[in-house]
Amino acid sequence: FHPGGSLGRKLLVKVKDLMRTENLPFITKQASFTDLLKRMSDSRLGMVIVGTAKNAEGIVTDGDLRRALMRNPDTSQLTVEGMMTPTPVIIDAEVLISQAEQLMISKKIATVLVGDSTGKKIEGVYQIYNQ
Repeated sequence: FHPGGSLGRKLLVKVKDLMRTENLPFITKQASFTDLLKRMSDSRLGMVIVGTAKNAEGIVTDGDLRRALMRNPDTSQLTVEGMMTPTPVIIDAEVLISQAEQLMISKKIATVLVGDSTGKKIEGVYQIYNQ
């Protein structure tokens, strides 16, 4: 057992220790396609959160964006609401990294929102490659 090694880190470190909390990329359902692209690019997370820190309504990832463009390349027809996943995975900040990563692997996702017990108030974002 090496507490300083990667195994020790996964067994002892919690999501709150590695999640991103600063400058989270929030956007409204009514935001334009250009605003969505700008916010996603500026955040460097490859995703935006639809709603507010107190009420997350969904998430749009770069994968959602690519799939929407493949279905309809006319960006004037694309809406945030039409691209978003309305039920994003939200986990508690106290969850161990190992548990969070198992969940993410099983759901084939790279990003989870970190929130309170109501599942609506967002405290941060954890990505599987945050290490």
